[in-house]
Amino acid sequence: MYKSKIFLFLFCCLFTSALPGPAAQAGGPLSALTLAQNGIDQCDSDLFNKAVDVGEVTDHAADALLAALLKASSEGRLDASAGMVISLVKMAKDSGQDKFIKQLLLSEIKSFLASGINGGWFAGKADEKTQSPGSGFAAYLKKLPRGRRTILPGKVLSESGDQAEVSATFTDPQAGAFPLVLGLKRQDGVWRVMEIKNAMELFTQAATKKI
Repeated sequence: MYKSKIFLFLFCCLFTSALPGPAAQAGGPLSALTLAQNGIDQCDSDLFNKAVDVGEVTDHAADALLAALLKASSEGRLDASAGMVISLVKMAKDSGQDKFIKQLLLSEIKSFLASGINGGWFAGKADEKTQSPGSGFAAYLKKLPRGRRTILPGKVLSESGDQAEVSATFTDPQAGAFPLVLGLKRQDGVWRVMEIKNAMELFTQAATKKI
């Protein structure tokens, strides 16, 4: 269903994490990916947030994501729980309140991530006994296929001072693999993911998946 594609796009844009491996050298840009994956596997959203700046990632991906959500809403492909949020987003967008749109979207995404990570949904540990993840976008967690989401680190594409760009591969248990190009920044000696450089390409690929 189309809504599954929307949330696959959320995974691609926000699960900037990775399995530990030879490429993830201690202290280098890829160390942020290992830390984020540890947060997912340990069901600890605070640990995940140390490696991923959700606000920055969302801000960079907002235009592509909002366009997709608004299109799905106009075609009646979203359920009521998400539809109410999208209706508010559309009203704000029509009135030119772009800042409000991004704040609302960020709030929903943070709730989606916190519920998904802490509840074990993204680590493949959630089961029927797991507490309800909540309302809004988070309510879709129970509709997602079971399984662990991961991103396998590739290599450092470029590094200059406190800025870096790396490659990785996101894997969804149902939809398969997606290539990622991630922008990172070193803050107080710690690398954090700030941007998905190929966000639009990811959504285009996700939209073609039969999920």
